Formats: sequence, structure tokens, C-alpha cells
Amino acid sequence: MVHSLFTDYIAAEASFAPSWYVSWDEARAMQDAGMVLGGHSHQHQPLATLPAADLAWDVRTCQQLIQANLYSQADWPFSYPYGKTDTFNTRTITHLRALGVTCAFCTEVGSNAPGSDLFAIRRIDCKDAPDGSP
Repeated sequence: MVHSLFTDYIAAEASFAPSWYVSWDEARAMQDAGMVLGGHSHQHQPLATLPAADLAWDVRTCQQLIQANLYSQADWPFSYPYGKTDTFNTRTITHLRALGVTCAFCTEVGSNAPGSDLFAIRRIDCKDAPDGSP
């Protein structure tokens, strides 16, 4: 339903995608500029809710695509769709580790100390900083 609403009121994906999304060429140019790129899943579902086979397919497809289309990197990070701790779980992390993912970011607010879980890296957004600055 959302897809049809989007198509009806905005445009077909093929007509706007090139201006909204990064192409593989642009992604490789970002790597050339020193950026490390990572995955975010293939179908953008809350991974903890997926049946085992769907979870495995989703993260494997994502990782295969980025590794086939990007330059090799020492580290392959991941950012969980939606990012809250109820959207990923140990099963998710097990699949990511098996695929060579080296760390994963969630959207929970907080700091990360030495020894923190590399598959639940928290963030501090500028709006969440104590004095309002980065």
C-alpha cells in the first residue's frame, strides 16, 4: 500500500532513485575519498522480527552486494534498520559476524567505553549532547 501511495503521489521509483540514492560509482568515489562504507540490510526490515531463513537471506544479500560492488575494506560496518535494541538480537549478530561484519551501529543514545559491545555501538546526536554541541 505504501508503495502504491508513493507512486501515485510522488513518482515511480525509477524516476527519482538516481537523484536520491548513491550509485555504486558514487559509493566507490566516497571510498576513494577515505570513507568506510557498510551495510544496512537489503529490505530494511526490523531484523529481530524476521524468521531465521529471511534474516539470513536479507543480511547475506546486502553483504554480497556491497562486497561485489565496492572496493575491499579492512572493516565492514553495519547499521541496523530502525536501530533500536528491539530490532536486532543475538541471532542477527551471529549472522553478521559470519558474513565478516566487524561492528554494528544502533540508534540508542549513549556513549561507548572501551570493551563496549561492537555490535551495539550507541550514538550521541548533536541534539542529545549535554550542552547542545557536537
